Amino acid sequence: MTTITKYDPEGNLTGKPFVLDKPDVNVLAIDNNCVYGRYDDENDVNIAVFDMNGKMINNDLPEYEYSDIKFMFSGDEENTYYTSSNYIGRSKNYAAYIDKYYAPELTIIDLDSNDTVQIDLAAMFKAYYVYADIEDDSLCVVMTDTSEKISFGGGHSNELDISSLELHKYDIYALTDMKSGKIINQHKTRKYERIIYADTKKAITYYRGNYITYSTDKWKKINTQKADEIKKDESYFFDTCGDYVFVFSDNTDEMINKIPIK
Repeated sequence: MTTITKYDPEGNLTGKPFVLDKPDVNVLAIDNNCVYGRYDDENDVNIAVFDMNGKMINNDLPEYEYSDIKFMFSGDEENTYYTSSNYIGRSKNYAAYIDKYYAPELTIIDLDSNDTVQIDLAAMFKAYYVYADIEDDSLCVVMTDTSEKISFGGGHSNELDISSLELHKYDIYALTDMKSGKIINQHKTRKYERIIYADTKKAITYYRGNYITYSTDKWKKINTQKADEIKKDESYFFDTCGDYVFVFSDNTDEMINKIPIK
């Protein structure tokens, strides 16, 4: 079963957890007081919308297909939900999806002409895909070079762990102009410095007991905050919601800190 626990943007519990009324739902997005998810039913994959009590209210959502990747648009550019974890998101004029997380290939689609641009990120950076963010017609992609894949979240959240820093070599931030398909800004972090949040203007990393916020323009440090809750030989994951990056213990799922984005 799939259980949803509700928090407000400050990280406070706002209600009792509820269970979706279909088994083993892969949650793709939570927005507009609805849960969007995918589930298996008699060998078919179904996409459904659930209310905030867990009851299914719609399972007839349209799909659009590009190459072998299927995804669905619903609502305007600010409210886009999808059927495939490969789908990154869209701006007003473009959509993007990623293929082959271990050898990532980025595809950008012009929604007016249906023309596509493909970028072989694996050949350029030799790193695994972690997550991406779109604002206007700019797309930032975060990748990592480590001998173990880093987990990442579905929906509109950015979730990753730092359970394997001993295997880490570097993270990569790459900013792409979706109109031209050109990478216009990139940065490689230090060994053991993990990017825990990034958008088209700033990035937050964890490095040697500190959270460091950078302006991505010239990778200029703009803030540092102690990460006293991060202990040696323990595991943590980070999830973005609203104006904060929330820090969770991987052992207890307890929220132990929140880092302001703005």
